[in-house]
Amino acid sequence: MSAAAAILGNSNRAVVSPLLHKVVQCFERFAPLALADMSWDNVGVLIESPSAPVAAASETAAASPPTEERLPGTVFLTIDLTEPVLAEAIASKASVIVAYHPVLFAPFKRMVQSDPKGRIITQCVLHGISVYCPHTSLDACENGMNDWLVDIFQPAVVGGGPKARIPRRPIQPISAATPGVVPQVPETRGFGRVFELPAPMSLSEAVHRVKSATGLSVVRLATPERSRGQPLEDMSIRSIAVCAGSGAGVFKKLLHSTASGSAAPDLFLTGEMGHHDVLAAVGRGSAVILCEHTNTERGFLRSVVPSWLKETGANIVVSTLDRDPLAFC
Repeated sequence: MSAAAAILGNSNRAVVSPLLHKVVQCFERFAPLALADMSWDNVGVLIESPSAPVAAASETAAASPPTEERLPGTVFLTIDLTEPVLAEAIASKASVIVAYHPVLFAPFKRMVQSDPKGRIITQCVLHGISVYCPHTSLDACENGMNDWLVDIFQPAVVGGGPKARIPRRPIQPISAATPGVVPQVPETRGFGRVFELPAPMSLSEAVHRVKSATGLSVVRLATPERSRGQPLEDMSIRSIAVCAGSGAGVFKKLLHSTASGSAAPDLFLTGEMGHHDVLAAVGRGSAVILCEHTNTERGFLRSVVPSWLKETGANIVVSTLDRDPLAFC
C-alpha cells in the first residue's frame, strides 16, 4: 500500500477526490507525515469529502456513485481555515484545502451549527471540499518552513556566481530511532534551525530582511541588555536561531543552557515567545525578533508550496483573507 493510500484509509475510492490523493502524494514526497510531532499534533487528511458536493451527489445517488471530479480542479492554500477563508475557498470552487494549522485539534463531543468549527466542517462536506493539514511535518522537513526562514539571511551573490546556501542544522533533530520515522533520517530534518552567517550582519539589516520577507511594516524587537541605546546599525549579529510559529519550546535549551561555554545565538527569530523567555534571551546577550505567530509561516506557504503542488495539474489559489488575528494599531 502506498503512503498516500495509507493516509487516506480504506474508504470507498469511487467517491473520494482523486485530486486529494495527488495532494497527499505531493506532501509525502516533500514533507512526509512521519516527520510530524505526533505526541501532540494532528496532521494529514482531517476532512475527507465526497468528490462531488453533497447536494449534487444526492441527485444521482440512486443511479450511480458520483463520477470522478473534473481535473485539474482547484487546491486552496491557507495557514488558518476560518469561516471567511472557507467562504473564499468555496467561491474559488476549491475541492481540496491545504490548511497548515489543523482544522480539527482539540477533541469535541458534538458538531453543532452554533460552533464555528461545526459550521466549517459542515460547509466543507456540503461543498465537497477535503482538508489536508501538514503542520509540524512542514516545520521539520528539509527545505520546509524553517529552512525558508534561514534563507531570509542568505548573503547576496556578487558577480553572478553560484549561490552557496548557508549551512544550518536543526535545533531539535529527529532521531532515526523515533517510532514511525524512516530509518536514517538525515540531520537536516527536525524542528527549528540554528546557523552562522559567513560574515557579520547588522541588526538593522536583519530586521529589514525579516520585514521584506514577511511583508510586515513593523515587528517586535528586543535588544541585548548590554546594547540598550545603541543604534541598530551598530549592533552586529552572526549566529541566528529560527523557529516558525511559537519558538520558545524549541529554543529552550539555547535560552536556558548553563553548560560552560554555551553561548546563546546572537539573534532569535520566531513568531511569538513568552515574556520570561524574551528576558532570558536578552539577559544572555541575544536580540529577539517577533513577528506574531502566523507571520513567520505565511510567506513560505505563498512562495514555496504552490511549486510543490504543480505536478497535481490543479489550479493553485492562495488565500487573500488569511491573516494573523493580532495586528498593531
